[in-house]
Amino acid sequence: MGHDCFAPASVLARHYYAFRVRARAVLGLDPSNVVKANATVPAPATNDKTGPKAVVPIFVATGRQRADDLSLPYSSKRSPTLNFARVDIGIPPTHKNGEVEKSSHKPNSAHHFATTTFQPYDNGQIFIDKINAELAKRPADKREVFIIVHGCNNNFADSVFRQAQIAYDYDLPAVAVHYSWPTRGLATAPAFPCCRN
Repeated sequence: MGHDCFAPASVLARHYYAFRVRARAVLGLDPSNVVKANATVPAPATNDKTGPKAVVPIFVATGRQRADDLSLPYSSKRSPTLNFARVDIGIPPTHKNGEVEKSSHKPNSAHHFATTTFQPYDNGQIFIDKINAELAKRPADKREVFIIVHGCNNNFADSVFRQAQIAYDYDLPAVAVHYSWPTRGLATAPAFPCCRN
């Protein structure tokens, strides 16, 4: 009883892929955006006209392999160990609530979500210490963590941009923590086998 109100998985998968056929996001990093693990992350420069108008820091743990491509610093391949980082995501001045304005080429911070800083960490202890340091900056009753584990067929940029969008649109005071697992992030991939990676 009640099961007849749900669409079969094959129908949902077709609608999902029709919805997902869009440009895949890239972070927009260049070497000047990379900060060493033991360095202080510079205060974000914001601008209501040229962007970004705000910056959302996100602490990332990922089972993805590191890549040599700064547009997507983590690949869809599985890493034998976890990798950790902080990515600061710039919100464009033209941002509309509920949207992730993105580009499949180098993003323009006046119009697209873009990464302002990328700080890879050497190990999980540094990751935990950095999160605890962020929490310590908040009043005791505001020390919360906002965790997202992304869904199937998301590339790294798509998933961290979505978390930044949610944190910004809802003005969440929590520390954003993201787990990114290895998926291909391709709209043409079979719907559910990628979820078993």
